[in-house]
Amino acid sequence: MSIFKYLIFISFSFLSVQSVYALTFMSYNVENLFDDQDDPVKSDEAYLPKSHKSKSKCAAIKKTYYRSQCQKTDWTAAKVNKKLELIQEAVYSYAPVKEIDFLAVIEVENDQILKKLSKKLGFSSFVSTHSPDERGIDVGLFFHESKKIKFIKEEELEIKEGVNKPTRNILIAEFLIEKKALYVVVNHWPSQGAPTEVRMAVAKKLKQRLVEIKKEKPQAQFVITGDFNTLDSEVPSPFDPLREGSFLIDTRKYLKKDSVVGSYFYGRQMTWNLLDRFFISKELDAGEKKVDFQIWNPAFLTGVMEYTYKDSPFFGSRVVGIPKRFNHHKKPTAKNSQIGYSDHFPVILKLDWP
Repeated sequence: MSIFKYLIFISFSFLSVQSVYALTFMSYNVENLFDDQDDPVKSDEAYLPKSHKSKSKCAAIKKTYYRSQCQKTDWTAAKVNKKLELIQEAVYSYAPVKEIDFLAVIEVENDQILKKLSKKLGFSSFVSTHSPDERGIDVGLFFHESKKIKFIKEEELEIKEGVNKPTRNILIAEFLIEKKALYVVVNHWPSQGAPTEVRMAVAKKLKQRLVEIKKEKPQAQFVITGDFNTLDSEVPSPFDPLREGSFLIDTRKYLKKDSVVGSYFYGRQMTWNLLDRFFISKELDAGEKKVDFQIWNPAFLTGVMEYTYKDSPFFGSRVVGIPKRFNHHKKPTAKNSQIGYSDHFPVILKLDWP
């Protein structure tokens, strides 16, 4: 091969390598990130200072446990700020925020608290949902706009059919990455308090909308994330509509064998569950060398559950390494290890953009 041809070959090879753009996504259920202000149209009295007049609404809560928690919680501005600091610590422990292209957050109250979190974390932009959920629970998506990542528009998918009460909207955000369409979709499906059929209805509605988008833009790619509140034991699985025909790929298959098995630990049944996930378009599934999925569980985010109640079938057991959930009753001056972070671990996806 002549030197001239060799240089051309090297140049094209270099351009080929440079055309690959790595993307990093994080999804984090931050466990009840509320501000300390009263929203008169939502049931947010649990997250108000004890001195607020709306705190009296706690007495009307029917379930004893939730009524007690509402009355005990003194949700002050100082606690809000501490909660923001702890989320920042959890996110930064993975990587500097400039290295995280997209951060989905679940269980956030409104745009006001998202603005504070955005400033705390250092993200330039965010979009969010404004759901009919009676508690005011929503989702948000932080991102960095740049020459390569351009925000186009957002859409809220409202779920009205097949649900037993108003539920959370699904956030669909469209981006152009190097002139190719990417849709990042953030979910918070109905809890396990609702039957499987309700989550199935949400999944079918989402699948219907994704198919519509794909027909409009055949080259569009999807990254679907959030807290799906879906257990492996559910039959039929609410994930089935998303997986049918390999429309979307569950990145769980890329979870390392030595990884913690779930992002959430259900203490009552002593079970791990992978409630938080990523699904990607099959075109983005380039194999384990190009796709990395992990549950982020550094030691400081973990805690211990000890079964001390004698009526529990697990009495005397001790489980280590579970998410160290946030204690809303602790003073903000307490040690971080005493206050905790969230009842979920963050999940992370890295992939090459074609």
